[in-house]
Amino acid sequence: MSSYRDETWREDRNRSQEHMTLLDLMRNNSLDLKLSALLWLLMEKKSSIIVASGPRQSGKSTMLTAIVDFIPPSFERVYTRGQSEDFSFLPETDASNTYIMVPELSDHTPDYLWGDSARTLFEAMEEGYSMAATIHADSAEEVVEMLEGPPLHLSHSLITNLHAVVNLRMAYGEDGILRHVSRVTLVSPGPEFTLLARREANEDALVHEETPAVRAKVETRLGMASGELAADLARRAEILGTWLKDDTINAGKLRNLLIGHYEPR
Repeated sequence: MSSYRDETWREDRNRSQEHMTLLDLMRNNSLDLKLSALLWLLMEKKSSIIVASGPRQSGKSTMLTAIVDFIPPSFERVYTRGQSEDFSFLPETDASNTYIMVPELSDHTPDYLWGDSARTLFEAMEEGYSMAATIHADSAEEVVEMLEGPPLHLSHSLITNLHAVVNLRMAYGEDGILRHVSRVTLVSPGPEFTLLARREANEDALVHEETPAVRAKVETRLGMASGELAADLARRAEILGTWLKDDTINAGKLRNLLIGHYEPR
């Protein structure tokens, strides 16, 4: 088997206690409390997510690692290993309980998935697996164009097993390189794109799309009851806000807090 399975979330050997968390990224204004609450919800609902940006070194892997901290501890993770991935883990895992972790969707190095291996990934998602990955693209629409085009030629039904795209922007400021979330887009069957949050160039803050129509789209996509979203996000934001006040919380401590959050009471 070429992949690495993490069956015991508490002992995930691939996850350093020193990596940046969503709390760290909120402190440096890469994203805000509202968006962090939404990303947590997406992970709990087992959504497939891609972090995308055109330039290299824009923080895609850092952001993805921080987001997947919030995958609930009851879920299993399988870490793919590039073009040699044989997906032999599929018969041995429960699709409804498994995230497939992909460093990058591209043909840039043998360590990434593309071509037939990327197609197999999306076919697995059709069976109920979820995915967390990065890609080089400037928008959700461009992500879909890449998946539709050669050599993948994925159908719309396969592509829309993807739930959300988080786009990053890299810029240069007085304090050096700045890496910010620039767009968050919900992907629905069609594919249909719903903008959830945006930050224009040279703007400091994210603008959240919080109309009733947008909330209804999110609720439908995530299988939530009508009117449930606002209260759910407020509850998560309150928890995150409390953790944000404690600057001693590193990735390891955050993991323990999340284990405690999900343990039966």
